[in-house]
Amino acid sequence: MITVARLKEWLNIESTSEHDALLKRLEERAVAFLELRTDQHLGPRQAFILITTGRGAKTLWLSNRVDELTKVEFRDNFSNVWNEQTLADYEADGFAVRSIVGTFPTGEASTRLSYKSGYRNSVGPEPDVEQAVYELVETWFRQRVTAAGGLVPRRGAEDQLPELPRVVEDVIASRKMLGGL
Repeated sequence: MITVARLKEWLNIESTSEHDALLKRLEERAVAFLELRTDQHLGPRQAFILITTGRGAKTLWLSNRVDELTKVEFRDNFSNVWNEQTLADYEADGFAVRSIVGTFPTGEASTRLSYKSGYRNSVGPEPDVEQAVYELVETWFRQRVTAAGGLVPRRGAEDQLPELPRVVEDVIASRKMLGGL
């Protein structure tokens, strides 16, 4: 999501490779932390398949934002055969997939949606998500580095987690509300 070079610039770190591996790990952990706390994929665009139980509604709500709906399939409760639907009969709108022509079928595991979610590489992540990653990396990095610049172990401090930066709390809260979960 964010390159080591950009993280170094944010943290005002000289262009040495001393902390590169740590910064890369912290960035990966920050993205994973946000995804876990929001129940959403926040990284680069990738394909997802969701099999869900239908309730006969016109709209299905997903935990991930649907950026591109690629396939809608139905099956009878006792069948292993999926029947592909006409994609033009469905529309994706944020976290919702709506049927234009009717309702989704009822029954356990009766609907399978294929879709893509995440940011496009040419655009990059949403600004608030990117800012939250910067802030988490900075918080965790500063916690691990002494004033002299050396790494310090965090022995016995596992239960003393730093307070989350406000932007991180805001991203988590807003994504939870958007996802409806």
